Amino acid sequence: MLPLAMGKTEYVEAIGPPFAVTVIGGLTVSTLFTLVFIPMLYNGFEQSIAWIRGLNPVQKLVMLLLELGGLFLVYWSIEEFMWKLAGVILVVAGVPGMIWFVTSSLRKAKSSMVSDKDELRIRVSNLVKIYGRDSKVARDYKTGRYLAFKAAGMAGDRRQRIQSLVWQIPLLTFLVYFSWFYLVSNFWKLAASIVAWYFIIAVIGGFMKHSKHKFLAFSRKFIRYAGPLIILVLFQLEWKNLAFTIVAGGLWYLSLAIHYTSGLIRKEGLSHLDVRKVFRWFIWFVRMLPGIGSQRERFKALKGVSLDIGTGMFGLLGPNGAGKSTMMRIVCGILEQSYGKIWINGFDTQEKREELQGLIGYLPQEFGMYENMTAYAYLDYQAMLKGITDLDTRKKRIGEVLNSVHMWDNRNKKISSYSGGMKQRIGIAQVLLHLPRILVVDEPTAGLDPRERIRFRNLLVELSRSRIVIFSTHIIEDISSSCTTMAVINNGEVLFNGTPAEMTGIAQGRVWKVMLAADEFE
Repeated sequence: MLPLAMGKTEYVEAIGPPFAVTVIGGLTVSTLFTLVFIPMLYNGFEQSIAWIRGLNPVQKLVMLLLELGGLFLVYWSIEEFMWKLAGVILVVAGVPGMIWFVTSSLRKAKSSMVSDKDELRIRVSNLVKIYGRDSKVARDYKTGRYLAFKAAGMAGDRRQRIQSLVWQIPLLTFLVYFSWFYLVSNFWKLAASIVAWYFIIAVIGGFMKHSKHKFLAFSRKFIRYAGPLIILVLFQLEWKNLAFTIVAGGLWYLSLAIHYTSGLIRKEGLSHLDVRKVFRWFIWFVRMLPGIGSQRERFKALKGVSLDIGTGMFGLLGPNGAGKSTMMRIVCGILEQSYGKIWINGFDTQEKREELQGLIGYLPQEFGMYENMTAYAYLDYQAMLKGITDLDTRKKRIGEVLNSVHMWDNRNKKISSYSGGMKQRIGIAQVLLHLPRILVVDEPTAGLDPRERIRFRNLLVELSRSRIVIFSTHIIEDISSSCTTMAVINNGEVLFNGTPAEMTGIAQGRVWKVMLAADEFE
C-alpha cells in the first residue's frame, strides 16, 4: 500500500492515496485493537471481577447503592445523549475505582490477622531473589526477541534463513527512495535517512550471523561511521543549512561515541583510568548514563530456598553474603521476591503485606537511632509511631521492654553515650514495643563482647518461648547454644535444615585432631 499511497500520476493520485491510506490505517488500528487493547481490556475485567468477588457483603452493598445513585443522578440531570453516555461510563468505572483506592489506602498492620490461640507457622516455598532483574516489560520484550531468534534459527536450513533476509533489500531500496526523492521537508528527510542508515546496518548484521566474510564486516563498519558523514554532506549540498548540519552531525557522532564507549565499558570493563586524561571526563559521563553506561549487575542472592519455621528459635547460619539478610527482608515484606511464595498461617505475604506487618518485628544488622535523645524518650516516640497512643499503656510497655533488656537504670542517658551492646538492646526494645509474634533479628551479636553476646542470646531464647524468633549469624556458638531448629545457607542455597544436634551428628567420624611439628605442617 505504501507505493500506492505515494502515487503522483493523474489517475493514481485521484484514487490510490485515499484507498491506500484507508487500508493502512484500518490494518494498523485493527492490529492494535486485536493484539493490545482487547487483551488488556479482558485482563482488566477479569481482575476487577475477581476483586469485587473478594469484597465483604457491606462493601458490595455500598458499591451497589453508589452505582444506582450515580446512574440515577446522570439520567435525571443530563439531557444530551453523548454526555449521558459518558456519565454512565464514568459512574460504572469510577465507583469501583474509588472504593478500591479507599480500601487500598486504609490497609494497615493488624496484629489480629492470626488469632492468639493459633500457633504461628511460616512456610517458605522455592524462594528466589535476583538483584538487578529487568522490569516485567523488559523481560517480556527480551523473551519475545529470544523466541523470535530461536524460531528463525529453527526455520529450515542456512540457505532459507539467508533468503529470508534478501526480501529486505527491496524494502531498503524503497526506504532510500522515500527519504531522498519523495519527502520534501528537510527535517523529515534527515529523520528518514537516519532510519535507512540504521536499517542498512541491521540488514548487514543479519547476513553476518551466517557469514563471517571480511567484506561484510568492513561494509558494516564503514556504513556505521562514514555513513552519517555522507548523508550530512548530501544534506548540506541540497539544503545549504550549515548550522543545522553541524548540530545534527555533532549529535549523531556523539551518540555513536556513547554507543561504542558503553560497549567497551560493559564487555571489557573500561575505566576512566585506562584512557588519557583528556578523555576521562567522557568515560565518566558515559558511565553515569542510566541503562547505557551503568547497568544493574544481575545477582541471584537466593536460589530456590524452601523452609518451614515454627514457634521457637530458628537459626540461619552461613557466611557473609550467603543470602541470610535477603531472605529475612523478604519475610518481613521489605523486599519483593523474584519467584516463590511465603505464607504465614496460610496468608500470602505478597497479598497481605501491609496487614501482616502487625505480626512482625525486625531488627536489621545495622540500624539508626536518634542518638541525641534518651532511651526513654526514643522509645516513647517509637511507641507513638506504632499506634500506642494511650499514655498509661505507653509508660507500662516502655517499662516492660526496658526491664526485659536490662536497660531501665540507663533509661535517662543519651543514646550517644551507650556502648554497641547497649544500643543493640535498645534496638530490640523498640522492636518489642508492640509485642510482635514474629521477631526477626539479623546478626544481632556481631561486634558484641562475649558477656553481652550471651546476655542478648538468652533474651532471645526467653522471647522465643511464645513466638517465632528468626536469628541469623555466622557464629556457630550462637546457633548451637540457643536454637531449636536451624538452616545452613551458602550462595543462596539451603545446605542443611534440621536441629543443631542433627547437624553435629553429620560431622561425627569426619573430624580429627593431630599434633605435628611445625616443619611437618605442610
